[in-house]
Amino acid sequence: MQAFVPFMVSRRSGHVVNMCSSAGKIGVARLGGYCATKFAAIGITDSIRPELKKSGVRFTIVNPGYVNTGMFQGSKVLFITRWQEPPEVARAIVRAVRKNKAEICVPRFTDIINSILGGHRSFTNWQKDDSRPF
Repeated sequence: MQAFVPFMVSRRSGHVVNMCSSAGKIGVARLGGYCATKFAAIGITDSIRPELKKSGVRFTIVNPGYVNTGMFQGSKVLFITRWQEPPEVARAIVRAVRKNKAEICVPRFTDIINSILGGHRSFTNWQKDDSRPF
């Protein structure tokens, strides 16, 4: 954002899409560092959006659930959802930008799933990099 937003402001148009995560909404066991960066990305986007409200620059936060990229292979997907394929997430992002949505979840009910059904425990069997302390 530091590199591109000033140019967007000078043009008085642009749209920033910040790829965050449903893990930026709740703490997830074994993903402390990952969650912290996603919480931060949501926070900075929510902070900058009102500062630049009249600039012509728009912002969308994208909070995908489980995306089938291989990054979290071995994690347990909650029974009520499934792995999302990257093209599905991409289509949701395009729709959100076209509608100037401030924030989306993919799938839309990800926040509900995580809070009610225990998404914060879904990575307990994931094999993390043991060289990291948490």
